Amino acid sequence: MTLEEQLKELRLAQARTQAYIDCCNVIGKYVCYHAADEQEKIASLFATKTEGCRIEMMSGVFEGDDGIEAFFHSHPNADDDANRKGFLHIHMLTTPIVEVAADGESVMGSWYSPGVESNTFGGTLNGFWAWMKYGAIFKKEDGQWKIWHLHTYSIFMCPYDKCWTEVEPYGLKKEIPPEMLEMMKKEMDEKGMKGPGGPGGFGGGPMYTPKPATTWWGFSKDAMYPGDQPTPPTPYNTLPDTVEI
Repeated sequence: MTLEEQLKELRLAQARTQAYIDCCNVIGKYVCYHAADEQEKIASLFATKTEGCRIEMMSGVFEGDDGIEAFFHSHPNADDDANRKGFLHIHMLTTPIVEVAADGESVMGSWYSPGVESNTFGGTLNGFWAWMKYGAIFKKEDGQWKIWHLHTYSIFMCPYDKCWTEVEPYGLKKEIPPEMLEMMKKEMDEKGMKGPGGPGGFGGGPMYTPKPATTWWGFSKDAMYPGDQPTPPTPYNTLPDTVEI
């Protein structure tokens, strides 16, 4: 191997190491901004100029710049600090599995995320356990690593004073329960909030209609835990043309 080839290999190795650090920081910022309900900052972490950018929640699949705009900017608290009172969304990142492509052009990662939430939907401040998993693919855009795909997988959500084995999982219904949807829409109307879209599960309507979610698993005594949601990333050379996480 020539000296020039060695230097090229060394530079790529250095770039891949920096990519690992940068992408871990990006997903960390996502969690921090989410806790503070800073929707504009969260949206800025996505590679919306890159074709194929998307986010998937149980409320649906939101694609491209329009989808990201609808999802985050239509959030109930996006433009009103007063509506943030009582809201809390803390989703910690654990068990990181992060793989940088051998060509240094993309990064794939997965994390478990134990969390707690509180909201005032229904007029009463309530607290919940909200455990989930994140699968993400990162690409560079304008010289910065950003989220290209983000997929949130449910584990369970239940009131803080109940065990997850006592609560029927919403996920297995393959739809947001009508009573919860109605409660959220009523809350939005009363406070003059924008809609539709957003992480509360009330996506759809004239502004943006998301595609149906592709995964619906939630803890149930009758359901086996899916080890492939997401499939833990493994070393890879280059990102395939069609890829899911």
